[in-house]
Amino acid sequence: MVERVGNLLSNIARCCRPVPPEPIAGYITLGRGVSIHRSSCASLLRLKARQPERIIQVAWGEKRDQLFTADIAVDALDRRGLVRDISAVLADEKISIENMTTVTNSREGTAHIALRIGVRGLEELSRVLARIGTLANVVRVRRTV
Repeated sequence: MVERVGNLLSNIARCCRPVPPEPIAGYITLGRGVSIHRSSCASLLRLKARQPERIIQVAWGEKRDQLFTADIAVDALDRRGLVRDISAVLADEKISIENMTTVTNSREGTAHIALRIGVRGLEELSRVLARIGTLANVVRVRRTV
């Protein structure tokens, strides 16, 4: 729920995928309503420089049981059971996986896992990133844009 867009259609920008309670701003598109971006989104900043009159202030509305898409990346030393352990953390947190791609490099013994997950907010996303970061062989876990 986003406030201050009135009766205009609104959608979450795919370039930055904001999650409550991150600061957000709206961009009035041509024919697609208001696109909701993170205030720090590079795309939004470029649009603001070119057409500042199309930027509007918006805010997260009352909390609802709504899922927001977040993309995360996991870099790890490859091992048997790595994907299972990541999936177990997500299942334990009741996080849905929308998409998962795993690329391994057997010569270097590394794995890169890209996930698109559904979260209810920034607190839940932060918690799941921290838990994945504690798994054996995980070198780095981060939110991607």
